[in-house]
Amino acid sequence: MDGRLTDLDSQNSDPAAGWVSFGNRFNAIALLAVIFLFNFLARFIWGPLLPAIEKDLGISHTAAGSLFVYLTIGYFIGVFVSGYVSFKFNHQKTIVFSSFACGLSLIAASLATSVVLLKMLLILIGTTAGLYLPTGIASLTYGLKSRDFGKAFAVHEISPNLGFIIGPLLAEVVLRWSSWQMALWPIALCLFAGGTIYGRRDFTGDYRGEPQTPGNMKLVFATPSFWIMLILFMLGIGANVGVYSMLPLYLQTERGMDQTFSNLILSASRFAAMPLTLI
Repeated sequence: MDGRLTDLDSQNSDPAAGWVSFGNRFNAIALLAVIFLFNFLARFIWGPLLPAIEKDLGISHTAAGSLFVYLTIGYFIGVFVSGYVSFKFNHQKTIVFSSFACGLSLIAASLATSVVLLKMLLILIGTTAGLYLPTGIASLTYGLKSRDFGKAFAVHEISPNLGFIIGPLLAEVVLRWSSWQMALWPIALCLFAGGTIYGRRDFTGDYRGEPQTPGNMKLVFATPSFWIMLILFMLGIGANVGVYSMLPLYLQTERGMDQTFSNLILSASRFAAMPLTLI
């Protein structure tokens, strides 16, 4: 076990500078968490917006719910190819590219005039957002000792929980004064800002990813704990994200609940998760 940890430490350290303390890396970790927040919102703002989208485009509940399938297809593609992109361009450039490409995809989606075009753009949003996570996790642990990984992950994982809270509130504010399309613009602009700031500092140098090969995939697939964690993660994410994404549509169209009240309930339901991430 000690040997494996030593190998893990050496893979994530800066050969020139040696170990970096968590405090010295905190600014980079916090900035990654901010980028992840808006990357996350790019994918999950759609749940609170779903009733407005359904009404605006004149589609059924089934068609509205299927929009998440296209997002997920794109996200799967993005996560899978992220290693190839970061191997070619390095992790820092991949994060910057993901931020700008995802922001541009959101703006394009806000201008979509048909369901078919929106579905295509949702795949693009998912793909560009998916590029972030593998390379973001690698960048998160760069230069840290393995004992500090948990602290870095805890800070980073505040973002999804915060995104679940902010999403309904953002949708509510925008829908009071404008259309659902305008809710995508603040997220896009924040992704541009995050990508710009991250690109101006040399956080990880020329640290590059490793693309998937039959050999390393076989090594992972042969590990029993991988399949256990995969199943647990699938069940947890399915129960969490599935309910969150479809709940606004159900409460408003099937239960006749007011838009404001349903969004407040959805946002408030996530507050308990915030401190548990750090704990």
